[in-house]
Amino acid sequence: MTPVAPLNRDEVRAAVRFKTPPRPPTARLHAYPAGGVLDKHGDALRGLMAAYPEDVLRPYIIEPGRFDSPCEDPDYKWAFGDKQAPEENIDGTGYAIGQKSGRKGYDSVFQVIDDWSELDQFLEELPDPELPCAMDRIAQARRDNPNRYIAGSWSFCFFERMWDVRGMQNLLMDYYLNPEPVHRLTRGLCDMYKAWIDRIAKAGADALATTDDLGHQTGPMMAPETFREFLKPYYAELIDHAHSLNLDFWFHCCGDITPILQDFIEIGLDVLHPLQAGAMDERALAAAGSRRIVFHVGMDVQWLMPFGSAQQVYQGCMDRIESFHRPDGGTVLGAGNAILPDTPLENIQAYYEAIFDPRWHSG
Repeated sequence: MTPVAPLNRDEVRAAVRFKTPPRPPTARLHAYPAGGVLDKHGDALRGLMAAYPEDVLRPYIIEPGRFDSPCEDPDYKWAFGDKQAPEENIDGTGYAIGQKSGRKGYDSVFQVIDDWSELDQFLEELPDPELPCAMDRIAQARRDNPNRYIAGSWSFCFFERMWDVRGMQNLLMDYYLNPEPVHRLTRGLCDMYKAWIDRIAKAGADALATTDDLGHQTGPMMAPETFREFLKPYYAELIDHAHSLNLDFWFHCCGDITPILQDFIEIGLDVLHPLQAGAMDERALAAAGSRRIVFHVGMDVQWLMPFGSAQQVYQGCMDRIESFHRPDGGTVLGAGNAILPDTPLENIQAYYEAIFDPRWHSG
């Protein structure tokens, strides 16, 4: 097959600014292919990936470790003081479920703020946002790709980082029981992220991209009023800061966040991913966000791609794209999340063919 040429930075930005791009840009197109799906399909999948381009490059900053620093600065980590990974944490990442203690749940193993009395020390010992090497990947991506659209990225913004360090159950209760320290923690993170954003811009990026999964399958993780009190003002501050540096703001947020979509539109979010298939009403979304926000439309990796036929995948992706597509821009295409290892190769090819179908080309 003839490889498709990637869009340049001006063509991608045309989609973000509703200025008629040649076709919808792609981002997260090959979502996380290095795991089991690439092991399973090997060179055949590598060939497809080479033929169909990611238009948005997303180099990640060097992020702080949880209990161990990833670099020469031993304090570049979220754990503070003499905090150590618990014994039941197998590899030091915090992702193992508690074995010896009997605790159950992803977050109960590795929280580092066990009590709010530790907040002052946590804030004093936050990772240094001026770590010299933190933006090296972004700067290198710009040197290697002077004409490509680059989104400097980090994972876990406010909600995800806060339950990461405090524990999910604790945090959800803290919104009601301990509002003042929650705001203090969010303020500390916000100031740190603004320093990152400054450096992402200096490294030559066109945008920043970050994540917070605020929804589950049937609604937000919290009441809209809680979101508006504890999170919305800080997102607004980050978005305004990014815009002051001519950076677009891309945001990944899984689950059904329909009740707070208008809040994100109100504070100027540029690009929202993935509008989770099966969790949100795509036609209602398209109408609600028309020309006010760019929809980074994620294809259904949960059900359609692993379990449908190739024809069903192609048609399902075409139907989903049609719900959102506008010739003047406002649409980005890709996977909703990781393409799962049990996804047949022919289904992945059908997904690519739908996304690059000529009918979505403006010319």
